[in-house]
Amino acid sequence: MEENPSKFKVIDRRRFDSEGNEKESVDISQNQTSEVKENGTNSRVENQVSSEKDRIVNEQKHYEEENLSVSFSTLVLSLAQQALIHLGEATGVPGAPIDLEAARNTIDVLDVLKHKTKGNLTPEENELIQNITSTLKLKYVDVMGRFQSKKT
Repeated sequence: MEENPSKFKVIDRRRFDSEGNEKESVDISQNQTSEVKENGTNSRVENQVSSEKDRIVNEQKHYEEENLSVSFSTLVLSLAQQALIHLGEATGVPGAPIDLEAARNTIDVLDVLKHKTKGNLTPEENELIQNITSTLKLKYVDVMGRFQSKKT
């Protein structure tokens, strides 16, 4: 019996290697079209390769645009919202339990962020984090006072 091994080529299209590092973008169309021409296959396969390449490029663009939507301001606002929820002051979250320790920790994170980014922010970002940290500290003191007055 004579073995007839079939020719096929496996192309790894994953974006990341086994260590989690992003791979360089590989032009898969050149590899596949040269193999297709060797086998004498028609242009239908070339079109599929081209459309797959376009899909990958569009997916990369979408991924980059999606990741650019996160900014320093959205991070600060997200942390501020968490602190307000822990203080029981968030609108749209009725009956949320008050957790003063979690609120204090979140405010401390914002304070550390403010100090570590000092001099590296735009004037708008600097004003935002200054206003938010001072407002949250005042709310924390107010809630803490109400909380202690209920205990006595």
